[in-house]
Amino acid sequence: MCDSELKVFNTFTSERLDEVQKILSVHPWEFSEQQERQLHEGASGFIGILNLADETYAHIRLTGDANPVAVVEITAVNQHPAAYRRAVKAALHQANTQCEGPVHLWRHQPFPVDLSDLGLALDRSLAHMERPAAGLPPTPPVPDGIRIRAFTPDDLEPFVLLNNAAFAHHPDQGGWTIPQAEERLAQEWVDYEGFYLAERTKGEDAGALVAFHWTKQHTKEDGTPAGEVYVIGVHPDAQGFGLGKVMLLHGLHALADGGAQTLDLWVDESETVPVALYTAMGFETVHRSQCYITSSPG
Repeated sequence: MCDSELKVFNTFTSERLDEVQKILSVHPWEFSEQQERQLHEGASGFIGILNLADETYAHIRLTGDANPVAVVEITAVNQHPAAYRRAVKAALHQANTQCEGPVHLWRHQPFPVDLSDLGLALDRSLAHMERPAAGLPPTPPVPDGIRIRAFTPDDLEPFVLLNNAAFAHHPDQGGWTIPQAEERLAQEWVDYEGFYLAERTKGEDAGALVAFHWTKQHTKEDGTPAGEVYVIGVHPDAQGFGLGKVMLLHGLHALADGGAQTLDLWVDESETVPVALYTAMGFETVHRSQCYITSSPG
């Protein structure tokens, strides 16, 4: 296949958007939330690579100004390993024209394709875990001096500070800015009543936020109402007192009471403490998404 057969672009015309959406409609779960937010008119900071013959679309999200980072996700409708490899090679080539650093490639389906000869090595593995909403363990008592309440717009700045403290070394969730948080909060599905904050009620730091559980209601592909642990975090100074378990079960019970029949979450498998907590709560891994990273450009 010649490079001329590829359609490479960084702006969505109506025609390009229709072509991409046709491919994505077959596998809508292939792209992450961050990539999907760029799939609309006027999106910027991306490179799209479309191959209608192979029925593949590669989306390269570019983040950062001084030293851009490239994150690649690919939809391969026909599930053919050769077509997938062609899409990967084209994406790596285009990404390396924009970035000097490593390229991150996410694989959301278990393609039997060896990518080691392309300079890609496994970097991260995210587990998608699920459990029935029925039969949840009871929520432990809320620790003394702590109350749980819903998020309000006035909590934006302290929430960002709490989030960044809880995820100081996390590659995706850490280092949020106010505009990033505002963008997430502006999504159509967000319901403040399902965004729980834990704050201190005693002492000099009364009112300080120490933990949060941001839940999400959604519907599975088969139509089953579901609830998701969208993000959950505890401030480092408040860890070790069981607050994470309290916040987790508080949110899970609220989702179940709201009609969810199944509960799910995503977790980095290298984070052994939360993985152990979720497993103890009856969650089981049903799917994995894996991130591969290039050892060097070229």
